Amino acid sequence: MLNIKRFKELDSTNDYLKNEHVNLPHETFVISDTQHSGRGRGDHKWTSPLGNLYCSYILKNNLQNSTLFHQVCLVSVAVINVLSHYGLKAVIKYPNDILVNQKKIAGILVESRGNTILDFIIVGIGINVNQLDFFDLNEKAISIKQLVNYDISVEEVFDLLIHEYRILSLQTHFSIYLDYLEHSYVIGKEILYQQSIWKIYNITEDGFLELRCKEQIRKVQLNEISLAELY
Repeated sequence: MLNIKRFKELDSTNDYLKNEHVNLPHETFVISDTQHSGRGRGDHKWTSPLGNLYCSYILKNNLQNSTLFHQVCLVSVAVINVLSHYGLKAVIKYPNDILVNQKKIAGILVESRGNTILDFIIVGIGINVNQLDFFDLNEKAISIKQLVNYDISVEEVFDLLIHEYRILSLQTHFSIYLDYLEHSYVIGKEILYQQSIWKIYNITEDGFLELRCKEQIRKVQLNEISLAELY
């Protein structure tokens, strides 16, 4: 049974779970109408006006480092499936942004504490639901409402996300990983790496990119390369 907590406003749903993790059970979900200090990867600010979905959940049982990328895969696929309910075909910008029409419609932030055995994992999800103006990011961001031309219930989107999370949680790690690969935007793309052109051949089960150049294969992390040229 999932534990769900709702708020009108928070600084950040991830930070709330981080601060309260001792008092909260495994698989507690937090949803807030707005956030004052939402953020994405690399502490990039995630603006949080009313009308979008801002939620996070915490895992506390039997966690290892390998669980981190599995959660990225699970939630990415869950969001892809939620968007499909509105007739939208989305892809995954490695590792954890969701794009429609090459614009960002959702983002995922995974945080943890611990080393080999983790104390907790917190997964934050932001989905652009009803926002119509992204100001200086209008060329890079989009919402469900902009694509379907009618108001969307944020609670409905959240209910769909919970539904997809429950279904995917019963599936094997490998089947979810394969779904993640199927929706990848980057596999097959060419990038400049170490002054040569490499093709992104694969994303491994532990979250690394595999690059190929002629007969060479390299396994790299996101912080070793730039994918900016693809977007």
